[in-house]
Amino acid sequence: GTTYGETVTDSSSSKVRDYVKIKLGDGTEGWIQKNLTAIDVLPYAVKSTTKLYQRPDILASSKKEFEMMQFVVVTETQEDWMKVMGKKPSDGWFSEGWVKSSHLSSSDIDVTVAILAERAMSSDNKEKKMEALEEILDNPDLSGSVFIPSIRDMVDEMMYSDEPEEEEIYD
Repeated sequence: GTTYGETVTDSSSSKVRDYVKIKLGDGTEGWIQKNLTAIDVLPYAVKSTTKLYQRPDILASSKKEFEMMQFVVVTETQEDWMKVMGKKPSDGWFSEGWVKSSHLSSSDIDVTVAILAERAMSSDNKEKKMEALEEILDNPDLSGSVFIPSIRDMVDEMMYSDEPEEEEIYD
């Protein structure tokens, strides 16, 4: 049999593609395009909006940034810097760069909340968005996340954003 992490190259079409064998947490096995995977990486969530740097140097900032609750994977560390890869919902492809490690959280609860919040916000339906965010807020197992106050703010903002202004009536 094949081992996980093994790669094969498919050159049967005009586009040569490398695939890697994977096994998911639920036991499902299969092959995935190598350029779409990050292997042996650690999941993190961005704690506050942060610039991406081209190298671990404060003078090497790029125009890109990751926002709070962005899910990223860390591929490398160097002193108080971490090389991250992630994709904002608005971006077409993954971005990679260095961030200060103080901007990241590896807490399971924070990473889970970041993923659930991103899923919630991807809905086009405002009611579904709010319902999904409320579900996060109502789950006692997630209440310790640093992101809970921000999610509460997002819900409040949505609640009050579409309400018509009250008109004052003068007699």
